[in-house]
Amino acid sequence: MVPATFTAAMLFFSLASGRIMDWFYSKRALTGGDDAVWMGPPIAGGGLITFLGLMSLSYAESVVVGFCCSLLVGGGAALFAIPSITVVQSWYSTNRATATGLAMAGSGLGNFVYAFVLSKLIVEFDEEGCRNGKTGEGGGCEGWRKTLRAEAFASFGLVIIGEVGSERSEQ
Repeated sequence: MVPATFTAAMLFFSLASGRIMDWFYSKRALTGGDDAVWMGPPIAGGGLITFLGLMSLSYAESVVVGFCCSLLVGGGAALFAIPSITVVQSWYSTNRATATGLAMAGSGLGNFVYAFVLSKLIVEFDEEGCRNGKTGEGGGCEGWRKTLRAEAFASFGLVIIGEVGSERSEQ
């Protein structure tokens, strides 16, 4: 349920994130910003919202709370994921389709690697918790909670690194 809610929320909130990016870019242009597109505050804000949603989800004790946290994660991801791919078009005057295609392919490859790493972390954290006799309320090990926390820090760190390196230099 959580991945489906997250994906649906990201797609739904993408409509709002596009408007936010349009507004932010128009304000930057009005204040004398150059033609380089840098969406620092909205994208970093999306990373922070996603971080908070993932951390909250790792502490969720009910399905309703998990659902609400998934909406938060999806809303934050809409603020950084969609604009991070579409902003590539503004960096190129030729070969825009190729650049956008590479950005989309990189996103897909990154998600594939991310899923593989997260599944390994869940198993590792489960085995570590079970070896130490730590079990959750239902008697099972809860490596997924530690994995969500690791994912929260990794995602936020990657968003910030990507944002710092994304401003287009003057040519």
